Amino acid sequence: MSELSGEGKRGSGGWGSRSGAAARGIVAGLAIGIVFVAIVVLAFATRDMQEAPPRLVGAIWSASLDTADSSPGRRLYYLMEERRVRRGYFDVEGVHSYYLPYSIFTLHSRTGQDGSDPLILPIARIDAGRVDAKAYRLKLELIDAPVILGPDQEILWVWNHGLEGRSLRSLTPVWSNQKLREMNPELSPRLPKEAEQYKFLGRLNALVFRGTDARYYRVDAGSGAFTVIADTTLAALSPEHSKTADLAWRFLQPAAISLANGTAVGVTWSSIVDPATRTWYGLLASGEKPPREWQHPRYTYGGPSGPVSRSLHWAGVALDQSGVIDPSKLRLDLSTLESLPEQRFLMGGFLRRPGTETVWWVNTDRPRSSKSADGGRALLVLHKSELGDDHPWQLTRVETNGSRAWTSNTGLSEIGQLADGGEAVVFVGTAGSTARGSTPPEILVFIDESSGSRQSLILRNGEPEQN
Repeated sequence: MSELSGEGKRGSGGWGSRSGAAARGIVAGLAIGIVFVAIVVLAFATRDMQEAPPRLVGAIWSASLDTADSSPGRRLYYLMEERRVRRGYFDVEGVHSYYLPYSIFTLHSRTGQDGSDPLILPIARIDAGRVDAKAYRLKLELIDAPVILGPDQEILWVWNHGLEGRSLRSLTPVWSNQKLREMNPELSPRLPKEAEQYKFLGRLNALVFRGTDARYYRVDAGSGAFTVIADTTLAALSPEHSKTADLAWRFLQPAAISLANGTAVGVTWSSIVDPATRTWYGLLASGEKPPREWQHPRYTYGGPSGPVSRSLHWAGVALDQSGVIDPSKLRLDLSTLESLPEQRFLMGGFLRRPGTETVWWVNTDRPRSSKSADGGRALLVLHKSELGDDHPWQLTRVETNGSRAWTSNTGLSEIGQLADGGEAVVFVGTAGSTARGSTPPEILVFIDESSGSRQSLILRNGEPEQN
């Protein structure tokens, strides 16, 4: 009886417990469902949005690589930044929200001739602040953006929260900051933590950093080794009259970097001397006289100014330079002065060549001679066809006898940078006016120096420009 009654009790108690368990399971399932829905809603509400389309940051660099057919292939290297913002919550209930800006940086490489064969590699994602959930506070900070330091042999040096070297061909890492430190255990404490303490020096053709001990060190791209540079060695390379290591560090510029400026003034000069033919070339406005003694534009404000038309003039450099007190000046033989007043270039200036102390010379098939009308080279003149922001800049190839070979429309009303594509002129700028409140897209323009043919693409997406 007891056994049967025990079973009956278990049976009676079992049905009751099963009903309660079922009810509790339903409630628990409902609660789980609500939590799941809340999580989904919260996750959906935590949005990641683009704040601004990708834009060029910093300069454009160029480097020549040996190709399979043994001809040098010049490529361009630059960084793009995409600004984004992420919405999150300080609390799990999703009541108190915040918006955290961050940036994605991508490293790009293209051929210098026409922008083809692109390589793109993300190299950094950097938050513009940090979240203090306990204090319900968002602390914003400046982004320590990556910086291209320069190409060296097969390496592209980059500052990316520390020094790193990447392959010029694939953009993949070759030298990490940690690996460089391990290679130089005794000198690694001298590595600075600021990007501005690293610089690619063109005349030395090497990456140099100013160590925490104020000494200068060279980084070997092949071995990763650091070596001390004697102050006398660096001082001898200074372009200034005063020869010190500090002045050399300050004024020496890399040879492969673009010229950057908000206007075309920074990418043109109004005169130059061709040392091969000892001929001075100048773009002068009507009534403007050529100088008796010419000084290189790097010592003066050498860019053209004013919305006036200029014509090509040329004269020989005097053989007798006695009496010229300033060694930076050359006396011109104005008795040989010639001009083509009918050749007018509105706001015209000779295009400079990045990384050099001269203008953009184009070699021609004509033989060189000492005659001013036949120097064997041509010049590139940047000018406008009409005044006004809606009229883009033009590029004209001018033979040294004054004849025009071609004129190409850059399509840019504002020129921001000029880069060396090898046998192509590379501009970065914007075209015309856009809708009110919108930012015009940056355009990368390639103009062949021989034919004047033009290629262009939109920087933010790499797509060809739609004319």
